[in-house]
Amino acid sequence: MNKRDAQRHGSRRTARGQAARPEQVVRGRTARPGRRGARGSKPRRPLVVALVFLGIAAIAAGSWWIWRRPPAGAPERTLDPTRPESLYAQAIRLGKEGRNLESLRFFERAGPGLAGRHYEYHFDYAAALHNLCVQAEERRGIRMPVVRTSVERVALMRQALAEMERAERVAPTPPDKSRVLRTRALILRFWGLPWNAFEQLRLAQYADRSQAELAGDADAYMRLMQNPMPAPP
Repeated sequence: MNKRDAQRHGSRRTARGQAARPEQVVRGRTARPGRRGARGSKPRRPLVVALVFLGIAAIAAGSWWIWRRPPAGAPERTLDPTRPESLYAQAIRLGKEGRNLESLRFFERAGPGLAGRHYEYHFDYAAALHNLCVQAEERRGIRMPVVRTSVERVALMRQALAEMERAERVAPTPPDKSRVLRTRALILRFWGLPWNAFEQLRLAQYADRSQAELAGDADAYMRLMQNPMPAPP
């Protein structure tokens, strides 16, 4: 083999090795590790992604909703199955412990007494559904989703989005409604629907015009969508 052939085979091995290098994937994360651009190009600027989605680091952790405290008046340690508030408080406690599947049973049992009247109930129920959808566990040394099939995960997300719609309908104040819409934007962005997420950010802005940062978030995200790869400075 002459020198030219050796160089050719060496370059093939290098290219083949680079192509075979697996990309790091962590279930429940929306952000990927930083990747280098083309040879000689400068790294991309973080732009406005961190400003638009302030909850993105929490999403990366898996269960990304900030669970509310148990409802006022609900017992802290005891469970009264006759009181919806007690069942709801138990669902919240289980969710905080990462026991999302178990929490769903208590959300369902609390529903007849709380559904349609308390937006927080629907909001937190949607949280539990989403968190279960992205939750993972170790099985024989391999990290696997708790919900094993994509069909089941899609069904959970449909139900979570339905609960978010109910939360929006009964949200009592503009800030509450805006919170629901911004959270829905995070869900849609997380699942690869950026334009739908942008629509929700705009609706959040219109729902509560007293929060100037909502317009800034929507404008920044619009610029990102229009120009996702800005020229380096």
